[in-house]
Amino acid sequence: MSYQYKDIEVIIKTLNLNRGPFVGPALCDAVQGDPDRKIPQDIIGYHIPEFKRVMGFPEKEYPFFAELQPEIPWIQPDTAFNAQNPWSQFCGIPLNSRMGLHLPISVFKKGVSPERQVELFISNRKACIDFGEKRGVMYYVLHIANENFHQNHTVVKEILRKTIAYLCEIKTNSFILIENLEYPGYPSTPQELYWWFHRLKELAGSVPVKIGVMMDVSHLWRTRGEIIKAMREGRALPEWITAEKDIIHQPYHDFLNYTLKTKLDGIPVIGFHVGGCYGNETHLIPGVQVGHDPETTPAEINRFYDENVEMNMKTTLKNIVQYYFDSYREAGDIHQEFRPLYIVTESYISYYNRQLQPLTYSSVLKGTRAVRDYLLQYYRKLLDKSLGRVRFYEYLSASAEDPSLHRE
Repeated sequence: MSYQYKDIEVIIKTLNLNRGPFVGPALCDAVQGDPDRKIPQDIIGYHIPEFKRVMGFPEKEYPFFAELQPEIPWIQPDTAFNAQNPWSQFCGIPLNSRMGLHLPISVFKKGVSPERQVELFISNRKACIDFGEKRGVMYYVLHIANENFHQNHTVVKEILRKTIAYLCEIKTNSFILIENLEYPGYPSTPQELYWWFHRLKELAGSVPVKIGVMMDVSHLWRTRGEIIKAMREGRALPEWITAEKDIIHQPYHDFLNYTLKTKLDGIPVIGFHVGGCYGNETHLIPGVQVGHDPETTPAEINRFYDENVEMNMKTTLKNIVQYYFDSYREAGDIHQEFRPLYIVTESYISYYNRQLQPLTYSSVLKGTRAVRDYLLQYYRKLLDKSLGRVRFYEYLSASAEDPSLHRE
């Protein structure tokens, strides 16, 4: 990669990678591993101090970053505000902390008609956005499809239209990020992600909101596997998927690079969801092998992976770094608009990994730190390589100008 070392130095200093909170966990009230610790009630007293302890920085000096993922309803079935929602009292976030907000995906089901479900879902989303605006979140993550609505494109587009209209109405300064889902949910393929991004831009019209992508690398990994499986079984697939079958069958890191640098060329990807992937599971602890106790086993990114079964986390993180620096090289001026970078580790209790990895918050944070440490290590490696390349070119230039530097 032909980076100028000074550019890398400026990016690293601006991001403040050694001290800044650019890697953090997802905090979801619906899925967690500590039965005695609640989200959001214990975020201030437990989750933030534990984050700083495991990450290895003094509590008062190191800011906190996490992606909040509320699923407790903001709205009651009669559309009245749910005063019992504990998130509504959650206002004690330290001023130097950064938060992302994943908009709810749960719907009201009990005794509610499909039409009413849609109405309540939109109202719930708006109430969550109001919370995000009051708390000054850096970005919103948006699912296009939802398990209750994804078969009905008319409903999906109506929900999307009203969501974007509301974000434009309040003139949010936060990023609006589409998250890719696992196939057959959508958007799951690179082409679908491209389509829906431009659909959001159309809906926003001339309102200057910031729209981008939250790339869930674990979802993309599972999507590739599911599409390959469907092809082998001879199942009918949409035309845009079969048109890309050659790249889909390439190693995952090639498929990820194709997605970021070809289909999403010029589209800001400022966030990445990262989870350990093994078999059908996509939300394990990064760097902790299945079968090892996450409480006692160190999280190590730099190790061997069987790519047919497990995502190669080391190569995936390298792809993220290379894409990030490439975005500045292609822009031509790194000072023009400094692009943020948010990396969220998603490690959840699920039906599958309840047996594979009994998670606690502390063990999840071990994976978060392993991701952060490996990224820093790779940044420094790029910087050293660029410095060495510049020195070599300077030597060649000096050698060409002064023949006495040549050896006989």
